[in-house]
Amino acid sequence: MLAPSVVRDDEDLASLLAAGWGLRLASATLLSTGTANCRVLVCDGERYFLKEHGRSTQPLQLQRERRLLAHLAGERIPVGTVISTCDGAAFIAHRERLFQLQSFVAGHTWPKHQAPQWLLEELALTLGRIVRALAAVPRLPSGCGKWFAGRLPARAQRLRELATQIEAAPWLREDERSRLSESARTRAQIVERIAGCGPSARDFTIGNTHGDYSLLQVLCANKAISAVVDFEKASQLPYVWEVVRSFTYAHPSCRQGGLDQAALEHYFRAFESVMPLRTGERRRSLAPYLLQLAQSTFGFAQLAASATPNQRDLVEFACWRTAMCKTLQALPLANAA
Repeated sequence: MLAPSVVRDDEDLASLLAAGWGLRLASATLLSTGTANCRVLVCDGERYFLKEHGRSTQPLQLQRERRLLAHLAGERIPVGTVISTCDGAAFIAHRERLFQLQSFVAGHTWPKHQAPQWLLEELALTLGRIVRALAAVPRLPSGCGKWFAGRLPARAQRLRELATQIEAAPWLREDERSRLSESARTRAQIVERIAGCGPSARDFTIGNTHGDYSLLQVLCANKAISAVVDFEKASQLPYVWEVVRSFTYAHPSCRQGGLDQAALEHYFRAFESVMPLRTGERRRSLAPYLLQLAQSTFGFAQLAASATPNQRDLVEFACWRTAMCKTLQALPLANAA
């Protein structure tokens, strides 16, 4: 899901690095995964990681991320280090994009739904350590305020409107239009089903957390996590939401939208060995994830508006989320009061 880079060529990149950080570029490798343009650089004999953020990233997020990484490193959480610019800033702005340079950490990421057992254990334990460490920093912005705001009927209507727009979108193949329209309408039905009986924010521990934690944000080396990356979305969220979401991105049972409840219980136990939850939270743990997924228009809105370079990925992701919603609503963990 890469957006086009605003860096024209290596000469342009070299000028950017010299002006921003006083570094001399020897080589650059553009990575092919993620939603941002990321490069591994060699400058003056050292390796670095350069991230070119999308237009939605705000300067405050990157300033906050630098502080969080410094705090987490002090708590012995495996993270990278933000390299300050020549004038001490956390990033530079170039052609309406924000560029951040970090220390290079060796490792590789595992594909979604292919985490081995050792990594599932480490994912849960590391998330617990991150949450525990972030409890000591000032309150982060809310990442879930709108979830519990009682706007579900309007979200159901919006999903049906998008389904109608998708059915007339000429840039989609016929099979894509059919799948997406059915998926959006199914999501609208689920939203209406949970309206009026959805969970309350009072039912869950909400605190500082990573905000986008998954095995896609974790570098691994020698059967260990070498670094957790991408803290720019750090915010206040229900802890159980971050636990369940990260599990569904990692465990093989979730590939087609399924969910192994016994494996999820084991994942929760590992997390709670570090960061205990309130009594009864695990019993209601799927409810916030279902609430967030069901009313989300991500994927549908983009595909209804225009053709996109990552069209196939968006179709699959939107439909996977609907399959996950169907699974979640049928499980007692999503409906327990």
